[in-house]
Parts: sequence; structure tokens; C-alpha cells
Amino acid sequence: MLQFFILEATSEEGKAFFSFLRPYSSLEKVLNAQKTLKEFCYLIEKFPFKLSFFPSLKPLFKNLSQELYIFDFEDLWGLEAFLRAQDKVFGWLEYIFNKENTKLDELKSEMVCPKRLKQAIFRCVGENGALKDESSPRLLEIRNDIRAIQNKCRKKIEDFFKDKKISHYLQDEFFTLSSDRYVVPLKANFKGKLEGIVHDYSHTGETCYVEPYFLVELNNKLQLLKLQEKEEELSILKYLTQLARQEQDSLFHCYNFVVKIDVLLTKAKIAKKIGANILMVNKDGCLSLKQARHPLLVLRNQNVVPVDIELKPGQKGLVITGGNAGGKTVCLKTLGLTALMVLCGLPVCCAENSEIPYFEQIFALMGDEQSLEESLSTFTAQIESLKEYLPCSSPTTLFILDEFGSGTDPSQGAALAQAVVEYILDNDGWIACATHFPGLKLYALTNDKLRVCSVLFDPNTKKPLYKLTYDQVGASFALQVARDRGLDESIIKRAQAILGSEVDKQDNLLERLNRLVWQKEEELLKFKHKREKIIKKLKHVLEKIRNRNKNLEEEIQKAKQHILNEWKKNKLSRKKALEKLNNLKKRIVTPTPVKEEIFIPSVGEKCLYLPWQREAKVVSVDIKKKQLKLDLGGVSVWCVFSDVAPLNQAKECKQSGVITKIEECLPLKLDLRGFRVEEALIEVDKFLNLATLKCVNKIEILHGKGSGSLRRAIHEFLKDHSLVGKYYFAPLEQGGEGVTIVELN
Repeated sequence: MLQFFILEATSEEGKAFFSFLRPYSSLEKVLNAQKTLKEFCYLIEKFPFKLSFFPSLKPLFKNLSQELYIFDFEDLWGLEAFLRAQDKVFGWLEYIFNKENTKLDELKSEMVCPKRLKQAIFRCVGENGALKDESSPRLLEIRNDIRAIQNKCRKKIEDFFKDKKISHYLQDEFFTLSSDRYVVPLKANFKGKLEGIVHDYSHTGETCYVEPYFLVELNNKLQLLKLQEKEEELSILKYLTQLARQEQDSLFHCYNFVVKIDVLLTKAKIAKKIGANILMVNKDGCLSLKQARHPLLVLRNQNVVPVDIELKPGQKGLVITGGNAGGKTVCLKTLGLTALMVLCGLPVCCAENSEIPYFEQIFALMGDEQSLEESLSTFTAQIESLKEYLPCSSPTTLFILDEFGSGTDPSQGAALAQAVVEYILDNDGWIACATHFPGLKLYALTNDKLRVCSVLFDPNTKKPLYKLTYDQVGASFALQVARDRGLDESIIKRAQAILGSEVDKQDNLLERLNRLVWQKEEELLKFKHKREKIIKKLKHVLEKIRNRNKNLEEEIQKAKQHILNEWKKNKLSRKKALEKLNNLKKRIVTPTPVKEEIFIPSVGEKCLYLPWQREAKVVSVDIKKKQLKLDLGGVSVWCVFSDVAPLNQAKECKQSGVITKIEECLPLKLDLRGFRVEEALIEVDKFLNLATLKCVNKIEILHGKGSGSLRRAIHEFLKDHSLVGKYYFAPLEQGGEGVTIVELN
């Protein structure tokens, strides 16, 4: 996974950061890293920025510690490239800080720059690392002299070629440099035709390079100036090196800061590429990964089916069951990789409202760990690893076991697997495992600390859906997988005969359960899409209303300002200005609230109790508290005046136990007694949407007490619903734990 971050990083040091990335050592550091990255991703989305490349300066910092070390031109090139990148980064951040109130205040304090060195480098060094002529007045003078002599040399040679008819002696019609002196290339057999000094021959021996005598004096002057140029360049390099030593601390901090920006940019780019979010670590031990995807599969552009990996409060383990090739191992790897990436401060492929506990250690036992060199079988290799891992069990340790115990006798392997799970839970550790052992499946179903789930298969095609369904076990479908993979049908039939009818009945039962769950998932998906469509439409309408109000406010503000300006310029009288301002106020129509008559029955009078739609008798009336005590067939209930109505004014009509037509002035109430869990959740979803459309901010759900399964299912559903702000049990006089009050966003 880190290879993708390394490829995306701009600087050499940024790439090195991801090469040696390790998890943060404390929860506080993880939280700070995630908080910084989340804010940075928001800023880079709003203010795009691209960092330019710069090389690693670590060798330069090491050399600066040597007293006699002087910069070379490669050092200057690296410094110039870095300071150019730093200049862009600081300019971008300063622009953001002026435009936006950002939470990244710590970045401001880290923006330290070696100002003198930066000015000197920009003045002296070109883009290729060479010193500019303007580096010093002396260097400019020397280089001007060098250019003047070079021009004289060229002119003399060109004039010589024109005056002397020696073109047929030349190997090529040009002059060149040999030993840093201007020379003329002659054919070797004509070298005596030109008076001068022979400096060199070509590799073939057919060309000799001759320095004419009329160029000797000019070449000598040129060599002297070259020496002076090198001396001046050396003095400039010494000056720049000394300047860097003086500002070494600020240069070092500045370098680390720009590398930090490169690291954050790389994380933000990867997050955008894979649609990742910044997952916050919680201290409450809540594991809820919604729409989790394996990031490697996403980066490789594979069609990834998101899964929800969730544990209920108090649960510490997840046992995944179901058929082969259904996605159990990928699910475990997704959990482990997500947890590790969060600890390293990286974005992960989960929904924004996901949560994960803080893990100090993560141990994974996956795949075949046998070793011929160490004489280890698959099973003994697993035992050797567990012997090392298990003593580390703690509340901040996560164990990931993929089909542990499968390499030995099934009954003993199942017993050992269950014992390992019990050991980890006894030490309050976390565990996620995949298994085919029936005993471990049954144990997971009966243990409150564990949650069991199954991978789903399409009941028609028998193909895996790569989804998890919770609180039920799944069959392994080994024979079906073997059939799909093309194993001889006669072998499969023989295996079925060996298994017998009882096992066949169990598989048929689990297959029926799989079909029912699949149907339920399909229905829930349809309702989810319908709900999202309604929410989207509602948001669009609200946005239009907000924009209309904003435009109206701006228009009125401009008109008001215009009237005031006219009045100040004495173009309007005070009376006329007030009249116009009053007309503006009339444009904003404020509806007059209709005061509704409150029905207050007397003691002994019969009335309609609206939440239950039942006839009730008034036992007591408390005018001060605005409450009534009612008798509903032997059940005493306290309620507010608005919860009752005269018997002849019942305006609600029930359909399938759900109130579908409700007066907007009354609180919404939903009676779910007698409903199945699946039906109840569908009705709750409908009811929440109805309440939102009616702009009601509070509803009541009557689910009764009973075994508590309906209540728990409803609370679990409300917990993640986008329309729900919070929910809680009603007061005792309103039904206590049999009624849940929901406040909407």
C-alpha cells in the first residue's frame, strides 16, 4: 500500500518518509495527525496546490557539520530547487491564512525561513545550479572580459579563414576548444601548412587540432581570466556556505516543514484518488467501519463491493462464517489494513461516520506459514506464531485469525480455536476471525462479547455477493464451490452420499436463511435508495429557499442603503425616507401565528388519547403543570393537554398500525407493537421521512417493553440514521422504556 504513496510523493524526502512509515506511538499523536490531515484535505480541495520537485538535503546538512566543507554546484542546485518550492508553499499558505479561518495554527508557527540565505541563493544561483554573473561585481567584470576575448578569438579565426585560402586543408569549417584553448581542426597530412602548436589528434588520427600563433596570446589571457573566475566563484561558494552554517537551524526546520507539506499533499492526493476519508479514533472502544473497502483493490481499479464491519457496544470480537470465496479473508484484511493505516495517520476507504478503537498492537495470522527450512507444517507454524502473540493480549490489542486450527484434526482444531478466542476475550483483547468450524460458530452465537456474521451468496446463481449479514451463521458450501470450480460430478455426489441426509438438511436450512437474508438486504437497499432520493430532493428545496431568502435580503439591503444615501444627500425628506423604508418592511410578509384553542377535559370526562388512538377517562387535571392523568383500561398515564382531543374530533386514521395522516400541530407518534423487526424498521424509516417533510422536530415511537429485541433493533437503526439528532426513553408517566422519543436534525 505504501508503494502508492511513495509514487505519489513529490520530493525525495517525502518518498523516504513513506518508505519508513510506522504507526504513531500514542493515541494523542494519532488524533493530532488525523485532525491535521482532515483540515488539510479540506484546504487543498478549496485551494488547489501543486508542489514542485526538490532533492533531499540530508547530505548537505551532514556536510555542513564539517568545518572545512564548501558547497559545490550540485549543492547549490539542490538548495535553489528547495527554496523555490519553499517560496511557493509559504505563499500558498499565507494566501489561505488571509482567506480562511483555518484550524492549522501550528503550521503558522512552523513557517520559519532562512531569509538571508534565500535572498543570496536567488541572487547568485541559476536554475541549473551555476553561479549568475550578478553574484558579485568582480565575477561580472571577469566574465565580461572572458566574453570579450572569446569574441576576439572568433573574429580572428573567421578573418583568417577568409584571407587565407586554406579551406581545402581544413577537416571541418569551424573552430573548437582543446585543453580549454581555441584551436583549428586540420587534416593530418596538411598540419605543416598552418603555423601553430599541435594540441591533439582525433581517435582516427585523420584530424589534428592546431592553435595558430596569432591566437596564443589571446588564449593565454583567456586562461588567466578563467583562473580568476574560479577563484571568485570559490569565494562566493565560501560565502554561501558560511551563510548556510549561520542559518542552519532555520534551514533545517524549514526543510522539515516543506517535507511535512509534501507528505500531507501526498495523503490528500491518495485520499481524493480512492475516495477515502479521515477516520477518527475513539476512546470508547467502538468499532464501526461503514462502507469499508480494501484500498489496494480500489487503487487497482477493481470493482469493490463495500462492507460494513460493525460490533455492538460491549462486543470485542467478530466471527465471520460462510462459503469459500465469499470474501471472508478480504474482509479481515480490510479491517486490519484500515486499523493500521489509521494508526499511521493515513486516509482510509470508509464512510465519514465510521469509528475505530485505538490499537497499540495488531497481530495477523493469515495464509499458509509452513516452512521447509524450519521444519514447520501449516499448523505448527500457526502455533509458533500464537505462542509469541498471545502473551501480548490487552484491551488495545487486535488479533486477526484466518481459519486458525484448520491444519489439524477438525474436532481438536475447533476446540483449540475456541480456547484461543476465549483466552483473548478473557484478557479484554479484540479479535476478528474467519472459520468453518460449527462449534466455533455456535460459541460465537451464544457469547455476548462476540458477534457472528456470514458472507452472502446469490441464492439463484450461487455466486458470492461479498456482503456481510450479521447475527446469523452461514454454511461453507464446499461441495457447491467444488462444483463451480469444475470438479468431477461423480466425486461430488459420492461426497454428498458420505455426508448423509442430516447434513444435507442443515445445508438446505442455511441456504433458506441465506435466501431470506438476501431478500431482506434487497428490500433494505431499495428503501435506502428511496430515502436518499427524498433527502436529496429535500436538501435541494431547502437550498432554493435559502438562496431566495438571501437574494431578497441583499436586494432589500441595497434598497435600504440607497434610500439612506438619498436622505443624506438631502434628495429625500426625512418623512419620505421613512415612508420608503416602511414600504420595504412590508415586502417581508410574516405570517401571523394562529392561536389554537387548547382542549382541557374535566375530571371524569372521556376523551381520545392521541398517541395510542384509544378512549381514555380523565382521573386528574393539573392546570399548573398543564398535565392530565388518564385511565386507559386500567393503565394510568400522565400526558400534556395537546395529547388529548374530544372523542368526536378524531382526525387520525390508522393503516397497518401506523398513523399516516397527522395534524401538524400535534407531535408525531408511531405504534409498532406487534410488528416484526424488519417490518418495524421499514415503518420507522417511512415515518422519519414523513416527519421531516412536515417539519416536525420530535416524534415518539411506541415499541413496548417485551423481550427488548424490537427496542434494541430500533435504537440500532436510529443510531446511524441521517435524519436523527438524538433519541432517548420517554419519562415514566409517558411510557418509560416502552416509548422512545426521537429528536430530528
